[in-house]
Amino acid sequence: MARRDPSIREYRDAMAVIPSPAGAIRDVLRIAGAVADRADRQLPAPGPVATAWGLAKVTAVGAAAPVVGLGMATLATITTREAERRCARYPAMVDAAVSGASEPVLERVSMVADPGPTVITSDLHRCVAGGLDWIERQHTRDLYETMLDHYADEQWRLVENGDVEDYWMVGGSTWGTLYDAARMGTAMWPGKVGAQSRAVVYGEHLRRIVAANEGIYHRIEDRFHAAGRYHRVVGNHDDVYRHPDAVAELQSVHPGLEVVDAVVLAPQSSRPVLVAHGHQTDSWNGPGMAWLGRFMTWLSCGLDDAPVPWGFLGLPTVESTMALLGGRQPNVLSTIDPVVGANGSLETVDEVRLARAMAQAGRAAEDGPLVVLGHTHIVRDGPDGPDGLQWAGYLNSGCGIGSDLVTAVEWRPDRGASLVAWHPADLGVGSTEVVAVSPRGRDVARTELMPTDDGSLLSPAADSAGGARGARSARPS
Repeated sequence: MARRDPSIREYRDAMAVIPSPAGAIRDVLRIAGAVADRADRQLPAPGPVATAWGLAKVTAVGAAAPVVGLGMATLATITTREAERRCARYPAMVDAAVSGASEPVLERVSMVADPGPTVITSDLHRCVAGGLDWIERQHTRDLYETMLDHYADEQWRLVENGDVEDYWMVGGSTWGTLYDAARMGTAMWPGKVGAQSRAVVYGEHLRRIVAANEGIYHRIEDRFHAAGRYHRVVGNHDDVYRHPDAVAELQSVHPGLEVVDAVVLAPQSSRPVLVAHGHQTDSWNGPGMAWLGRFMTWLSCGLDDAPVPWGFLGLPTVESTMALLGGRQPNVLSTIDPVVGANGSLETVDEVRLARAMAQAGRAAEDGPLVVLGHTHIVRDGPDGPDGLQWAGYLNSGCGIGSDLVTAVEWRPDRGASLVAWHPADLGVGSTEVVAVSPRGRDVARTELMPTDDGSLLSPAADSAGGARGARSARPS
């Protein structure tokens, strides 16, 4: 489907009248946004405005580096302690969620009785056109459209498990710079007026995300949501949906859509499946303590736009795709530094601590709750940890921004859960059987992933396209 920018008339028709001063912000932002859109159509990304803004951010942070560094280190030690407390309570959080109860960081839980086949994706990071259009840069837009068609044809349920639209990444284009400035400006306004004003900014950003990904949104609305088979879980990069005004903006795209902190698949004759984004115990990105994550994303976007030889927005490479599909992806639990809450790879979720808490509570074995997370961008299937530790009831769906790669979790009542990867059929690794042809004319394959015999690696299953599952990869339900 051809991509186009929304017109000012469409903006006017898309929203109800908002009380001033939020209405005034809307009007000003629409006019300025139209100018920014025109500039972005005529200039290569990120454009001079974003480049100058990125350089200004990098310069300002560099000048204040000692103070910024000390503040970040101090904040990290505080939030890491809170993350440890949440890890210790994680089994109780899981038990509460699967029973439909509310927890402080899992407040909104959607129970789906007798769900049927369900595909779970996460970390799609759909953004506006320009330098931050990661799925364009990674060639995964048409892969995801192909996946959606495949699962819709088979009447599957779809759960998009957080970090779907990206509201943290800024810059990358003239509009992205305007969005950054408007977001920071309205963040200083307290109360209801501030919330309405921020929702206006998010709504303008959302409409551009939809315009850049029309094929995806049309498929989701027409083939999943309209049939009552679409669910949305909030993550950290789309945590604006913790606020009703921002949810209302998304409901202008998907009318009546409920956005929750967790979805529980509750089949009648097997154990429940908890689907949550996974940032709840993240000291840098978790609910109520995401200051470090937001700041690092903001700074990284500036580095990506500024005319400097180094940047932080490192996307998965083709080498990582080849490693996964070639059977060389480690299937081990991650651990982080207990002081600053991160490791050398900038991972910020301590899966080892979570697994230990679940094991001590008797929830980590095959008969415990099945927990499906995202957030880390790293696929997992019953991963191992130190000293024989294993979280058999844990899968991670990975992400939708690999290099020519989208990963997901498939769950079926009769066959349990397993990891799958969608990719071009001609990569030379993984499955070579053509499952579908993408909208761009690429032959697309589906590879099922399962742990090796010793559990230390993930490897393509023998008959990926047909759905054969190894004993350990099929998380029983």
